[in-house]
Amino acid sequence: MNIIDDLESIKLLDKSGILESVDNLPYQMTSAISSVKDSNVEMYSDIANVCISGMGGSGLGAHIMKSLFITKLPIEIINSYHVPSFVGKNTLFIACSYSGSTEETVSSLIEAKERGAQIYVITTGGELERFAHEQNIPSYIFTKEFNPSNQPRMASGYLLMGLVTILQKLNIVDIDMDLLQKYVSQIKSSYPKIGVEFLTQENIAKEISSKLYGRIPVIFAAEFLSGIAHLFANQINENAKIFSSYFLLSELNHHLLEGLGLESHKDDLYFILLNSQHYSERIKQRVKITKSIIEKNNFKCIEIDIIGNSTYSTAFNAMYLNSYISVYLALSENIDPSPVPWVDYIKSQLSQM
Repeated sequence: MNIIDDLESIKLLDKSGILESVDNLPYQMTSAISSVKDSNVEMYSDIANVCISGMGGSGLGAHIMKSLFITKLPIEIINSYHVPSFVGKNTLFIACSYSGSTEETVSSLIEAKERGAQIYVITTGGELERFAHEQNIPSYIFTKEFNPSNQPRMASGYLLMGLVTILQKLNIVDIDMDLLQKYVSQIKSSYPKIGVEFLTQENIAKEISSKLYGRIPVIFAAEFLSGIAHLFANQINENAKIFSSYFLLSELNHHLLEGLGLESHKDDLYFILLNSQHYSERIKQRVKITKSIIEKNNFKCIEIDIIGNSTYSTAFNAMYLNSYISVYLALSENIDPSPVPWVDYIKSQLSQM
């Protein structure tokens, strides 16, 4: 029996409950919308730009938000100890850290505060919560109720909808939150048979993970799914402990495909094309041609047509599907998807310096 169809083996491997965290995605999103919708935004004024600080899993919501939603103001995501030169009194600076103690985010928050930026905090606690309390800064402090694994990368529902809801309240994102909630409520019905109890032959997430077993996944996406590709690669890295990367159309068409000419790595790489009926027509054409070039060069390739009746529902469904794929990849390798020993090692080494 394939290990990903063996429920007893899975229970032994998934000690921290990552599969439950994946299944809780819509509940995370609903919880964030409900919690943030009553946030006080009267203190914010004359916002000209937005800067979001978030590292690793804590930054996934920002990447999805930026590619999925049309914003009325320029938004920059930073992964650094320092803020860009434009940050000042007319900047809305949003600090996102699941633990609340990510050192880059804490450092950039202090700089933003010193520059006079207007601040909002998203976290579960730590230094960011203390800072927000001491400085009387509005914040979304969420619990870990729907993320039993307690891994930042598995909290993307909280982080995405926390951001979207506060930006909608500030009229930086123009979206009907009731409509978004409707799409959230449809996530599980869009992919009703990807839970662990469904066998590989009827489970699209398990089927795709089986194709990727022993390979290096390279993810291609475009437009509103760009942030989803970022999430997918991140979760494959951290959950499955497998090297993975992503590239975006149409940029990749201007360089990457020339790198397929040599015979090396043909048995290692496996290309994943995240496709959607909601892509622009020109991108649809590029997806088709790109896939043909990959196949002409004798590389393995799978095209995943994400279900969804809008760009928003498509992106939400992709978050759900791709998260399951990454966990099933880990379980196929007979490893617990939760621990991130090298991430923890770097933090422990830095703490001693």
